[in-house]
Amino acid sequence: MPTLASKPSESNSAPIRTIGTYFSQTERRLIIPPWQREYVWQIGETGEVGELIDDLKEFAESKSSEYWLGSVILCEANPGSREYWLIDGQQRSLTLLIFIMAAKKYMTNQKLLMPGNTDHARLLTLTSDSISGTPNAYTPRVSMDQGKADSILQSIYVWSGLADDQSSNELLEERDTWTQTQKNLANVADWIYSQFTSEKKWVPDSKFVEIFEKIINGVRLIELNLPTIQDALTVFDRINNRGADLNSADLVKNRIFQHATDEEFTEISDDWRLMRKNLSSASLTRLKDPTYLLRTLAVIRQGEEKNASAETPKKGSKITYNALTTFWSDRLDPNEKNNPRLVPINSETLVDQLLEGSEWIAKLSNEELPHHKKIPLKDLYFSRYLKIVQHFPVLVAGKHLSLESFSLLANQVHARTAYYYLAGERTQDFEKLVPEWAFEIASLSQDADQKKISQIYKAFEITEKMFVELEQSMILWSYKDGTEKKKIRAVLSQLSRTLDERCGKELRKSPEAYFETAKKGSKFGWDIDHIAPRRSDPKGSPFQTIGNLVLLHPIDNRSRGKAKTIDKKANYSECSLMLTKTLDGIKANPDKKKIEKYFDSLNLKYDFDLDNWNEKQVKNRANFYFELLKDHLKVR
Repeated sequence: MPTLASKPSESNSAPIRTIGTYFSQTERRLIIPPWQREYVWQIGETGEVGELIDDLKEFAESKSSEYWLGSVILCEANPGSREYWLIDGQQRSLTLLIFIMAAKKYMTNQKLLMPGNTDHARLLTLTSDSISGTPNAYTPRVSMDQGKADSILQSIYVWSGLADDQSSNELLEERDTWTQTQKNLANVADWIYSQFTSEKKWVPDSKFVEIFEKIINGVRLIELNLPTIQDALTVFDRINNRGADLNSADLVKNRIFQHATDEEFTEISDDWRLMRKNLSSASLTRLKDPTYLLRTLAVIRQGEEKNASAETPKKGSKITYNALTTFWSDRLDPNEKNNPRLVPINSETLVDQLLEGSEWIAKLSNEELPHHKKIPLKDLYFSRYLKIVQHFPVLVAGKHLSLESFSLLANQVHARTAYYYLAGERTQDFEKLVPEWAFEIASLSQDADQKKISQIYKAFEITEKMFVELEQSMILWSYKDGTEKKKIRAVLSQLSRTLDERCGKELRKSPEAYFETAKKGSKFGWDIDHIAPRRSDPKGSPFQTIGNLVLLHPIDNRSRGKAKTIDKKANYSECSLMLTKTLDGIKANPDKKKIEKYFDSLNLKYDFDLDNWNEKQVKNRANFYFELLKDHLKVR
């Protein structure tokens, strides 16, 4: 946690507030801007909440009369409105507000405030005024729309006024449908109150009122009230604050709002919130962070700037997260508009691109195209299953292309990404390839045809040498190795889907249905079956490799137990998966003709001898899988 701010000099003109006066100012409401982060502080002794509570206790038990908590930055939302944007300090403010609510609940329930005691009455009034702007009702002192925070803050307010024997915790228990911010805020209320009530109490009851009074009147902060949003964000960007560390997205966001005009401000704010909402529906956690999208757009912009000036790069380069702030700050800064190294961009245009990009990221992560719901990109599920995200800049770079050209690009990206994972290619090498590829795609015109897409891919496609390397590693993958087992399942699942697709037999919930792992007691999903029942063999055994493995329905697999290979013929031939059926030969037409025609085009044999299943048959099956995979990864 950041160190305690030093005491300000006497000449400092910014108002100095105690916690009580900060929250209880007449007819003033603090509003956390819609573009700010959600509430993320964590509970526990090592969390930010625990550290703050410990700091407060240490001060209260010390001989010091003042404790400086740093600064907050405010800016009036509209002149004369008495509503102020809380630009910096939202995490601390919400935590302190909940601390005050929990303390009020505890003092009331434990009857620690003495009737007729003037000092106690004054403290109760200040406490109540700090929580709500209306006596005996809830008018929020701090309002936060993100993550539906306002509704849970109101629930915490009601909870703070109930006695412990009134089932007051029920207000904070129904959490299944809550947002993460709601859960975090409720967790803070629970945790702080538990510190007061536990056997090892935060402070003794006999000293609780005295200590709380010292905190609410002795903890101080500097209130910087800036005239404009741009001024507030500029200061926020430069001071040391007590909030969570700023990441690149926070810093770029500040630059965006600093350079926005008053007319643009509301629309930009709304679009930033919509962008965050779009990203929240992405299928992978890493894609939900705006920092990933900003990095993606930076990579793409290199390509868009390709012909803009003589000094822009002619080849895409990797942009680190540390360099991301500088990349966008330079392009947003009006003072850099004549810089020959870059092409400037204004705040409104960048946020428009972020909003559009967020929709593409979210849709593509679920194998869909914006505005084309009937054209699923099913092969992209392979990388989602493996939780790979490095390839998205190439896909987003092609969002301006025709549907036909983009579909080809998606196939290329799937093939190259699948190879990266399956062959164990160095992540650094793949991450160097991605910006170069995205650079070329982004620089294409809207009418670029499939021939042009294919020409670009030649620099990145899987070569024969690379296929040889993949085969050498693939035939040695072991079921006993967790990472290699996941590769085995991914390959068997993908090949099962593509072979079924050739016969028009694709499962209704494809592609997820092929990758689903059978869970205990479930009738759905697929087991990995050992064709020869040798699961007890060591990791290096040929019978632990992919050539001795196949997908099988869990009921068929588990009912056969350790049955001999020859006794499982019916299980294989009656399986709904064409790939599994090939173990005993596909009997029924027209599937038989379709499959054999496809295999003939690959010069591929599939006559496996289940009566005499041995290491040679295992090797043949492994080669069979590889040839199918190789054909699948060759983009035509």
